[in-house]
Amino acid sequence: MSVLAKGAALYELLRDDLRFTYYGRGVGVATETEVEADPSIVLGLAKLQGATNIGFVTEHKREALLDMLAQAGLSVTEYAYWAVARDALHVARAVTSTVPLAPGLTLHRVTPVSPPSLLRELARTAASCDVLLPNVAVLDGSLKPGLALLATNEDGEGVACAGAASFAHPGHPSLGKVAWWGMLATRPDWRGQGLALHLGAQSLIGFAADGDFTSLMTGIVPGNTASESVCRKLGLAPTGAHILTIVDAAALPDGKLTS
Repeated sequence: MSVLAKGAALYELLRDDLRFTYYGRGVGVATETEVEADPSIVLGLAKLQGATNIGFVTEHKREALLDMLAQAGLSVTEYAYWAVARDALHVARAVTSTVPLAPGLTLHRVTPVSPPSLLRELARTAASCDVLLPNVAVLDGSLKPGLALLATNEDGEGVACAGAASFAHPGHPSLGKVAWWGMLATRPDWRGQGLALHLGAQSLIGFAADGDFTSLMTGIVPGNTASESVCRKLGLAPTGAHILTIVDAAALPDGKLTS
């Protein structure tokens, strides 16, 4: 069973527990606080699913968590936690007018009744950038609040995508009104036309309008200047916090869930 399938099944069991997060990949732990209260939960999730994450880690707790995970033989990829407040989306709105969709492209929002051909193109577009596509039932909003946008060319081929989804349990005291945003992927032969900016902006705006969220967040590997540039142009900024993606190498030998 794949990481995505295990995550979906586990979410059905844990969806009412405030300690856990889910945005369509694996079930994760909300913050360092939950891990400190019970370290076994993050280790158990990694072993059970093959991968998990801690959604919010402060700088002063980062080293202790990394040491604990290393001692357990788990691989960790660190991301800088970037965010934008819902009331600061004026930057993204400006981007949609100043960086229009390239001529000949059509923008689609994935829904529960989208044709299989559109879903195939969404998966191909994400895979072209080594991005792991989250559970489509999250992205189409049928399982929980979510959004996926796909730009297609005149032949119906996907060329760029973006997505967003609810993250933590709505009752979580610090992350309940925070949404995940990302899945920015542009096919290599279509880069340089501002597609990541345009779809990124449209997805930020569209998802913020859908639900009761105060902030949207994403993770960026430190030093990924291309992603940092896109996020800054869309109004996101680093918060000083971290996201840790944790992998059981026995399940995923390369030590990574997604790029």
